[in-house]
Amino acid sequence: MVKSSNYPVLEAGYGVLNPSYGSLSGKNYDTQEVGFFGLARKSIENSMGPNALSGMGPMIGIVLRVEGFTNQHGTMDPTSWVGLSGQGINKDVPADSVGLLQLRIRVPEIHACLPIPADLPESTVEDPNHAIINMYPIYTSQTVRTSQEIPPPGSLVWIDYQNRDTKMGPIFLGAVDNTAVAPPTTEEVTPTEAHGKRVIYEVTPEIPETGGTEDTYADPSIRFAGNQISQRSKRLLRDSPIPDGYVVTGKGYPEIVDACQTELNFWQNGKIKEPPKNGYEPDINAPLGQRSARLYQYWMASRIGGSTIIKKMINERSPWSAAFICYVLYNADFVRRASHNLYTKANENTDKWKLYSLLEDQAEKIKVSPGDVLVYPTFASGGRGHGDVVWKIIDNTAVLVGGNLANSCKVASQYSPIQLNPNGTIQNPSVYTLILKRRSKQIPAP
Repeated sequence: MVKSSNYPVLEAGYGVLNPSYGSLSGKNYDTQEVGFFGLARKSIENSMGPNALSGMGPMIGIVLRVEGFTNQHGTMDPTSWVGLSGQGINKDVPADSVGLLQLRIRVPEIHACLPIPADLPESTVEDPNHAIINMYPIYTSQTVRTSQEIPPPGSLVWIDYQNRDTKMGPIFLGAVDNTAVAPPTTEEVTPTEAHGKRVIYEVTPEIPETGGTEDTYADPSIRFAGNQISQRSKRLLRDSPIPDGYVVTGKGYPEIVDACQTELNFWQNGKIKEPPKNGYEPDINAPLGQRSARLYQYWMASRIGGSTIIKKMINERSPWSAAFICYVLYNADFVRRASHNLYTKANENTDKWKLYSLLEDQAEKIKVSPGDVLVYPTFASGGRGHGDVVWKIIDNTAVLVGGNLANSCKVASQYSPIQLNPNGTIQNPSVYTLILKRRSKQIPAP
């Protein structure tokens, strides 16, 4: 067992993440009243009884590796609840069909006897730590909803079992906080003012030296072959290529800087979370009232429907990242829709907005402006994808902000920031495959 790991949370001791305290007095027997055979019987009953963890409910674990989705790789653990219940999805089903996320997870109180990996490499990287990670069980997402946001290795998640005594049927319930225990982030928040007892934060992103890699950039067209966002990206690349010698510019939306700052301040850059399931509170003075009201405004901006539908969406914790985009671009002539797939389609070629593909070398012909929306395909979301809006451009770097990130609003850090060339065009968009630009046009490159 290694003595140290690049992820200190893996070294959490027994009972740290999941407190398990037994009785201080234990079980007592009066030897004057209970004979030898009686004591032997009691001892056998105790040894054959439930273990110390049998009474514990859902527990917290640490993600070691993402194993993909059931519709991509099949059910990797045939003894999982998916395999045993016959709900596994055939590998031949198209990539954008329903799939459940599969994760290797360490629960210190359960896996105390297993060695701790020194690092948590991606599955595609050859690394000796994979041999250790393979010792841990695979937890399968309980629902499609919990599969839509992939918790990074090193993050805390909730898990449970179909049978808690035998630990059969491992289930992934959802992330505790996708940013809580991952390696140091590129974001820094500093308090700027107090509002009652709640501190308001202004986000000052620290820009990393490099952006995404060519490998991550190439992945979307391969991993998401059947996804509607990927299909639209390929069609635009084929049918509407940007001519050589031209660069796409745009008016942008300068007001986005203040609009995003206001939302980041409200959510404290991801520190404040959305209400729990069935936690909608219409009273603005109630504990969750302000957050409910904020989400209500987002959903209203998306034009999804009336108050009954919106309340249902909030109570069910439906993904609201597209509603957030509609809200911050409310006054930007943006055709508002409640999913990324629908608003990219609606704004594809209007007199106010135009959609471009970022595949291959197209990205190097597109100048980024605040207010542009970048979209990438996602697993298990029916082709809806996810989008973030360009908030600021700092030192040839585009910093993006998104909603429904770790159940909050924050600076997008998983695939952002985007590195730019000196002329403002994109060096490499990471996994983003589409970009929406306001009143864009093509001009000869200087």
